[in-house]
This record gives sequence, structure tokens and C-alpha cells, in this order.
Amino acid sequence: MNKGPKHFSSWLYYFKPKPIKLGCQYIRWREIARDQRVSRQALMHLEWIIYYKTKANYNVLFTCRHFGIPGKTFYKNLNSFDSTDFAFLEERSHAPKHVRQKI
Repeated sequence: MNKGPKHFSSWLYYFKPKPIKLGCQYIRWREIARDQRVSRQALMHLEWIIYYKTKANYNVLFTCRHFGIPGKTFYKNLNSFDSTDFAFLEERSHAPKHVRQKI
């Protein structure tokens, strides 16, 4: 004889769900970036964005002065920011994608 629960839903009654504890959003971003094995330069770009959102209180001028970077560089990284994929932080090649061939 089977002494287990008759229905799946009644079986779930025995296992109470535990609440999911999520840490600080910025700490999670750093962990995700490390898991994706981004370069040191990419981690520095992530720190720019974290500083901008926390200490600088969304002030680009303070962030750029703190890190000694031009505003154009910071805006380029900020506009391409995606909190799920940190590949955007990596340096891209400046070489042309297509080169004209001699005939």
C-alpha cells in the first residue's frame, strides 16, 4: 500500500516554499560579470555605471570627474548598458568591418 499523498498538489503541501533572498542589485551585477568572465577593463566600465547610479546620484559630471574619463565615453557605455549581458562592456575592434578589394 502506498502511504504517500494521492495528488501532486497535496504533496506540495508538505514542502513549504522558502523565500528567495536577492542581494543588492549592484553586487549581483558584479557576480554576473565575473561569471561571464569579462575582462578587467569591462569590470571597470561596470564600476563606472554602478558609481553613477549610487554615489554620484545619477550625475554624469561627478562620475566622469571621479574616474577621469570623457563624457562621450561614459555615455557610450551607459546607452549600451544591459543588466543581463555584460558583453557590451568589452572593447570592440576599431578595424573596419569591410575593406575594399583591389581588382
